[in-house]
Order: sequence, then structure tokens, then C-alpha cells
Amino acid sequence: MRHLDSGMLVKLYTNEPESQAVQTWATALGEVIRICDLHLAECTTAFRLKQFRDQATEVQTMRAITLLQQDVRSGILRRVAVDWSLAWARCQALSMDHAAETGARTLDLLHVAVALLLDAREFVTTDQRQAAVAQRVGMVVVDPTAHLGRTTG
Repeated sequence: MRHLDSGMLVKLYTNEPESQAVQTWATALGEVIRICDLHLAECTTAFRLKQFRDQATEVQTMRAITLLQQDVRSGILRRVAVDWSLAWARCQALSMDHAAETGARTLDLLHVAVALLLDAREFVTTDQRQAAVAQRVGMVVVDPTAHLGRTTG
């Protein structure tokens, strides 16, 4: 099983420099993508922030939100339940163990915590801090954009 960072989902629904690579990867994957409430909240906010920053029109923003919701309804994206009390506790433990060495932020750690609670073996991200924590806890990190030679963080 794999866990996608919200940034990967945003690239599936918007036009970013790495979107084509992520879309190609997701299509080749050919499987349902598991998401949770954290993904939905972060994606909605990211879409709206694009509008705020004049990187997208309101029409483009609403189209991305609508497509995301349609993919949830159709089953392309499968919502999974997370025990948020456990997720936050795991997040705090990850912070104690890894934040000082990796620079990981709270939401970075929360994604890794959720992935661990959902028994993910792979963590899909372009974020170097998340990748570092995921590797430290034994997950395989997948970066669908690695062949582009770009680094983000």
C-alpha cells in the first residue's frame, strides 16, 4: 500500500510544472488512491490559495475541487478513516524523534503518521522533509518527478 502526500494530489488536478509526470505515474499505477480528510482539506486549501495568489481563476479552482469530489464519488479516490487521536500522538512522537534532524513540519509529520497508521509501505512525495522522515521509519519513498531532475522541499 502507498500513501500520497497532498501535494501529489494537487498536481493531479492543477497545472504545475510537475503535474504531467505525476499524472502519468498515477495513470500507470492503475489502482485506487487512498485519501483521508487531511488530503481533502489540504487540497481544497491549496486550490483556493492558487486563486488567492492569482495562479488560477475561480473557474479553474472550482473545476479542480469538483473533479476531486467526482473522483471520490466514483471511487478513483477512496476515503479511508483515520483515528485522529492516534494520528496526532504518532505525529508528536515523530516530531520528537525526527523533526530536529529533518526539519519536518507538523503537517509533514502528520502525513507520515497517517501513512504508518494505514500500514503504507510506500510514501509518495516530492517533499524532501517528508521523504527523510518516511525513510527513517522504514517506508520506501517514491518521487514520480525524480526523472525531471528537480528538487523541492
